[in-house]
Amino acid sequence: HAIITYLMNKYGKNSSLYPTDPEKRALVDLKLHFDSGILYPALRENDEPIFFGTATSLKPVGVAKIKSAYDFTEKFLTGVDWLAGNELTVADISCVATISTLNEMVPIFDKIYPNITAWIKRCSEFDFYKKGNQPGLLEYRRLLKEYMAR
Repeated sequence: HAIITYLMNKYGKNSSLYPTDPEKRALVDLKLHFDSGILYPALRENDEPIFFGTATSLKPVGVAKIKSAYDFTEKFLTGVDWLAGNELTVADISCVATISTLNEMVPIFDKIYPNITAWIKRCSEFDFYKKGNQPGLLEYRRLLKEYMAR
């Protein structure tokens, strides 16, 4: 997240992706910290034993952490289209990469998480997702299946 905020500060001045208004920026920063403090640790806790160990399934405690992360995300998206309000920001770009990867391990069902499902769909319409996220996500899916089948 240090890189994305540095790049926005240097090259993206006056961009709604990383607003200059302190209150709006604080919401973006909050969600970036949510990604690094909640979402990404849930991912690493669950995929490290598979990719770097001998695990072939998820532990219940790991699944619970992912579902808890989904619960928070669902609440963050209640009444808004994007994580930090009503405009796409770097928080969405960062968090959707992690959430879409978690979705490969613990599927996000529309009935349970309608806000997350709609948000991922909105994100998937942008080039950052199509060109930046989707190719890696497809490779992750392939590797996860391969490692879990051993």
